[in-house]
Amino acid sequence: MKYKTMKTTGFTGLLCIALAAFALPAAAQTPDGVTPANEGICDPLADATPGLQGLCIAMCEAQDCEAELNPFTGEVEFARNCSPSSKQLLANYDKIATVSDPAMPCVKVPCPCWTATELEDIGGKSTDICTLYDNDTGLSGASTDGGGWEWARVSVDLKYGQMCDFSQADPPVTRTEYSIGAAAFAVCKKTIEDECKARKP
Repeated sequence: MKYKTMKTTGFTGLLCIALAAFALPAAAQTPDGVTPANEGICDPLADATPGLQGLCIAMCEAQDCEAELNPFTGEVEFARNCSPSSKQLLANYDKIATVSDPAMPCVKVPCPCWTATELEDIGGKSTDICTLYDNDTGLSGASTDGGGWEWARVSVDLKYGQMCDFSQADPPVTRTEYSIGAAAFAVCKKTIEDECKARKP
């Protein structure tokens, strides 16, 4: 009888292991039980510093977490659905990331000077100018100019550091942001570069 009990216990254990294996995909789902919107967002990190992709998957995909970096304060604001461990995952990511590694993919950095719609609305005529430039006069970056005092521009100023400015004729809007930080500067510059490439015939 004792032997029989041990055999039953062993069988039950194997059964539990098998069931757990089949249940693993369900357990790996995000907190809301829905396939994450960020699925595959960490794929570009396959060739990055070892460990970064795993941290990204844990935060961005497994937790379905999205966050946004405030370009002025440097603080990261996490979405409500993010796990309490997201902050530590991001800290670990930033700790081992090198300067050549991309930032955590699900931490968005907005451009503080313009929206995508505003950038698209500048110019649009065949005579409009879209210029990418880089020089040694204290200014470097990229700009798009629609004529009539309309432009979106990023620059590096000797006094104010990395900055961006925006001017729109209709409705009249003018904005300048100083010391926006490297992350925001890179995002602003890329939006202009992408816009210029899109406008090429």
